[in-house]
Amino acid sequence: MYTRLLNIWENFRDSFWFVPAILMITATVGAYSMVSLDSKVDSAIVNAFPIIKMSPPAARSILSSIVGAMISATGVVFSMTIVALSLASSQFGSRLIRTYRGRKSTHFTLGIFVSTSLYCILVLACIREVNDFFFVPALAVGVGIVLTVICLATLIYYIHDMSYAIQASSVIDKSADDLNASIKRLFPTKIGGQVKQSSEEAEAVANSAMQPAEETLGEELWKSECDRVGYIQAIEDESVMSLAAEHDIVVRLLIQPGDFVYEGLPLSVVYAGQKQIELDDEAKTQFSKELCNCLIIGNNRTPTQDIRYAFNELVEVAVRALSPGINDPFTAINCVDQIHAALHEMKRCVTPSPYRVDEDGIMRVIAQPVAFEICLESSLGVIAHYAQESPMVKARVEMAMASFK
Repeated sequence: MYTRLLNIWENFRDSFWFVPAILMITATVGAYSMVSLDSKVDSAIVNAFPIIKMSPPAARSILSSIVGAMISATGVVFSMTIVALSLASSQFGSRLIRTYRGRKSTHFTLGIFVSTSLYCILVLACIREVNDFFFVPALAVGVGIVLTVICLATLIYYIHDMSYAIQASSVIDKSADDLNASIKRLFPTKIGGQVKQSSEEAEAVANSAMQPAEETLGEELWKSECDRVGYIQAIEDESVMSLAAEHDIVVRLLIQPGDFVYEGLPLSVVYAGQKQIELDDEAKTQFSKELCNCLIIGNNRTPTQDIRYAFNELVEVAVRALSPGINDPFTAINCVDQIHAALHEMKRCVTPSPYRVDEDGIMRVIAQPVAFEICLESSLGVIAHYAQESPMVKARVEMAMASFK
């Protein structure tokens, strides 16, 4: 459940409307709070600072001008954002739009403009003028003017930040940060506990050479199948462990985050363990559905648990830079350097054992981690293939790959 909540939270946090929605709620509460405060201390404030005293028409004119200006500026911000996304899509690939979509400066800029407009509209609606009675929330109008100044400063910062964001080095650094975060998060990973091994055994497990004894796995019962179509974004590790312990079986996962699954594809092999278990077809079908529910499946890959996708983002930038249409070897070299550094970090990490045990020390899940060799070949190996016509990039890739031999 924690993995699913984390995935939902990351998608929720990176959406364009998350920060603007929070700021709009804040603006709504702030507007009515300021109007309420004005109704109680307005006379004292106006007497203390006569300069802020204004008539209802003047207040309406100021707030209306602010609302119009903010709406126009919001259109400008959206236009700049779309232009940046278009440039990123054409030069770096559509998958890297995620790095722009998650920029906090874009979220805050959109949010502050929209929330300022909403604040001024709400304050504008509270201005009253009936016969000889009139009410002008002077303090609230003053706050609206202050917010307008903040918006102008934010717009200047946003232009500066966006001019930096469309640079290749910025995109590569952001992708490299995601890759390093994935390495730290996944190595070592935890699904239950890890089988205690000697150093020789641990090395054998890391090289995928050690297989569990047949008497430990027991009889092979069946293979569970998928009932959905899409990419595995994440696996709820704790749910898989609980499911295996509940049915008192051993589950060997045949899939990894990032794999594309479809209906009928085998997801796991189920073993009886050290006990003899008889399950009917209905129980097997129910187990397959429950196991499939432990998978977070979507229409695109994410770097949450998929370290291969994190590598692929940098690989895509490098491959596009090496294309005849762009022909930018220095950007490709930058990508190679970042991948090289990430692979060294991954090489130093301890590869977790694929054999995971529950709290009682009973093996329940076999989940093969992504091997270092696979990441090396799918990153530097791919770039080496496309760098045959670029001597600089080819030499840098060969040097990087030679460091791991």
